[in-house]
Amino acid sequence: MMNTHDANETLTIPTLQTSARRAWRVACSRAALVLGVGGLVHCGAPSSQTPAETPAAPEPERSAWPTPPPQASSEHVVHAEFQTSAQAVKPKGKFLLAVRFDIQEGYRISWQNPGDVGKTTRVAFEVPEGFSVGPILYPAPQRFELPGKLVSYGYEKQTAIFAEVTAPERLPEGQTFRFDVRADWLACSNECATEELNAWFELASSAFAPEPQLPAELAPYYSAVPTAFVDLPDSNVDWKEGGKHPALTLKAAEVKWVDFFPGDVEQPKLIAMKPVGDALRLEFASASSSRPLRGLAVAEVEGKTAFYDVNLPWPSR
Repeated sequence: MMNTHDANETLTIPTLQTSARRAWRVACSRAALVLGVGGLVHCGAPSSQTPAETPAAPEPERSAWPTPPPQASSEHVVHAEFQTSAQAVKPKGKFLLAVRFDIQEGYRISWQNPGDVGKTTRVAFEVPEGFSVGPILYPAPQRFELPGKLVSYGYEKQTAIFAEVTAPERLPEGQTFRFDVRADWLACSNECATEELNAWFELASSAFAPEPQLPAELAPYYSAVPTAFVDLPDSNVDWKEGGKHPALTLKAAEVKWVDFFPGDVEQPKLIAMKPVGDALRLEFASASSSRPLRGLAVAEVEGKTAFYDVNLPWPSR
């Protein structure tokens, strides 16, 4: 039994396409260098076969995409690698899993909300029974203004997506544990290509495992993961339900609000945004109670751009 977590709470096993298969094999060979002595990286197609020098790992529970993605282009435009901050795992230890994306010049991939063009970049980490995996962590995206007054949220050049894993309290010394990733994204320029990653590696357990250390090339993207709005000093929210449209005002000390990126394509449409100093007023087409309001509040703090994750319940009716 494998524990999983993805951006849409869905287990995945996409079909590995020809171009992405080539990219994945390169990713695995590079990951061997990243993981060091503690990580055993397997670069064949994901199956029940394992190298002779390691015991066969149990096959994880899996389920498929609800709808198979369209065929990828004949030449991949994104190189993806499965990486970790751990060299080995110890009881109750915490470490990061990550997918790093190197994106061909002129292309972009999407954030959790792609906006008007694109598709959510989905990452699903599978971890062994007894381990727990936290929510998917996206770095703050860019806002792309496209022809036809369309807006897209996403990344160009490089980025990485993370999740934190916690090991169980007890681990047999010297046992190996398998970690899997399934990822799916749409790379867009003048045209779009669907690509995928299927990869896994093993980490050994050790009570004397070194402290996890994030590879240097991943550190900028992890530091760009937004902090929670509610953690800001003197932060508060004010819902106004009167009138035709519900409105939310966000306030916090020592920030200057400049923008808001809606975080969920399924939530009510944002129809107006008005930043006034330390207050940010958002107006929506309707109210909803089935899903929380998600998004990123964008601010200037000490002359630098900062992003704060907003995750709030809609006002009760």
